[in-house]
Amino acid sequence: MRSYCPRPIFRVSLRYPTAAMARGCLRIAPGADDRGDYVVTLTATDDGDGGGERARLSTSRQFVISAEAPSEAPRLLPIGDKVALTNQTLSFVVGAVDLDQDLLTFSAEGLPSVRRSCR
Repeated sequence: MRSYCPRPIFRVSLRYPTAAMARGCLRIAPGADDRGDYVVTLTATDDGDGGGERARLSTSRQFVISAEAPSEAPRLLPIGDKVALTNQTLSFVVGAVDLDQDLLTFSAEGLPSVRRSCR
């Protein structure tokens, strides 16, 4: 089971063919809940030519990664606990959202049996 992560998981692996040029590979593995657009900033920083932290130079580029999912499960909106009183109707609104905009149907399990007395 995947733990909740608010953004897709990114992994960067770098290869250094020469001291003057490095190449990297950005791999993204978005999960089912990672749909959306993500502004990514990549930064390359040199070693400062031995001059320490202050001598380091860097450059950055930004771009957008759009993570899409072919299908996602709908999500029920919060309901909260309810109290049903004897001989009174319990009624409340149930809501759900579906990012795929599919038609939703609802079902319920675990409801008490309805007893009616006929006189």
